[in-house]
Amino acid sequence: MIDTGTLILAHLLLAWAALRVFNSPDLNTEPQRSKRQFKQVGPKARPFGLDPSGKRRRA
Repeated sequence: MIDTGTLILAHLLLAWAALRVFNSPDLNTEPQRSKRQFKQVGPKARPFGLDPSGKRRRA
């Protein structure tokens, strides 16, 4: 059986670790904006001869 002291110690260690993680400066800062520029991509143009369902039309 686990005694009361061990349970209290385990909970204190878990609380200490949680406080360390939640107070870390990496979680409290805004993410850095990327310097990469991405161009806007629009919807693909449908090829001529296809109906909206994507099936070929019969001539």
